[in-house]
Amino acid sequence: MEDQSFLGLLLESSDFAKILLAGFLGALMGLEREFAKKDPSLKTFTILCIGSCLYGILAIKLAGNQLAEVARTLGQVAAGVGFLGAGAIFKSESKVQGLTSGALIWMCAGVGLAVGVGLTQLAVEVTLLAIVLIYFMRLLHWFLRFGLSRYR
Repeated sequence: MEDQSFLGLLLESSDFAKILLAGFLGALMGLEREFAKKDPSLKTFTILCIGSCLYGILAIKLAGNQLAEVARTLGQVAAGVGFLGAGAIFKSESKVQGLTSGALIWMCAGVGLAVGVGLTQLAVEVTLLAIVLIYFMRLLHWFLRFGLSRYR
């Protein structure tokens, strides 16, 4: 067995390490919104992801081996955060705004929950995939809207 540093052991086994990771992943999603000059952004996404992580940790600790209780908690968090996401969506006469922010709010809660229940690799992969897809889709959207008009 390898000797690990105290910090390495702390980060590997600690709930605090999960909260730090969730905060970092939430901040990554928030930065994307910040760079896009959209609200909600950095603070909201960071706190949302940390809070969701906390609920995941609590669900595991309090429910123990009762998988149905853990699943119920996760479902209630997802439903509750869905209301937050819906609040980010605005409809005017000509268009709907905030759909991406609303979807990211909901996904951010899922990422936090995944970290909280110990599925950290999944949470990291989903976060990175979402950020890459958002930027790719933004480029594709711009090209379809403005780029193709040059070739018509």
